[in-house]
Order: sequence, then structure tokens, then C-alpha cells
Amino acid sequence: MLLFKIISVALASLVLCLVVKKHSPMAAMAVAASGGMVMVLLVWEPVTQLIHTLESLGTQAALPEGYTPLILKVMGMTLACELAASLCREAGEEELSRKVEFASHVLLLSMAMPVLLAVVEMITQWAAL
Repeated sequence: MLLFKIISVALASLVLCLVVKKHSPMAAMAVAASGGMVMVLLVWEPVTQLIHTLESLGTQAALPEGYTPLILKVMGMTLACELAASLCREAGEEELSRKVEFASHVLLLSMAMPVLLAVVEMITQWAAL
């Protein structure tokens, strides 16, 4: 059911954007942004359920302290940066969207570095056995 709501909001926003864009491109962009925000609000509950599930999986897997929040931050930043890049593309700023994507990749890699180092350390310990 939720998928149909999201598709309905997307299609309604699209039609409104196409109608309004002829008269006011800025208003069309506001309509698109508003539709996007409604869709984000529609998926808010499943996202919170996903976060709780990932936290419980982290506890069950006995991940080291701080890894589960780090993974959640990386996932959240990925989604936020993708949204920002999409908004830039919608506004016709392709170069700006590429810069947002590049900056997000650098930040995400730097945030994930402790996990990567821990994995490399585990592999080297196993290889030494």
C-alpha cells in the first residue's frame, strides 16, 4: 500500500510540475521539492524500523562499540547526499550534483576507514594463524 501512495505522490507532483513549469520554473521546483518531502515523510516509519533492526543485528553480531552507529551514519549520509545531488540535477545544475556526489564519496570513505582497517586487521590475524 505504501508503494502506491509514494507512486501517487510522485505522479501528482510530476503532473503539477509539468503544468506549473510553463509559467514559473521556480514554482515547479518548489512543487517537486514538496512532493519529495511528502515521500520522505511517507517512508519515515519504515526507515525507523530499519534502523532498529540494524541496531539489534549489530548487538546480536557483537560488533565492536561504535560500529553500528557508524554504519547507520554512513547509510544516512548516503541517502542525504543522493537526495541533494538529485535536487541539484532537477534544478539543472549537473556539475553541482557531481561535486556533491564526489564530496559525499570522500566523506563516506573517510568515515568507513576505521571499519576497513578493522577488517584488514582481522584478515592479517587470521592469516597469521
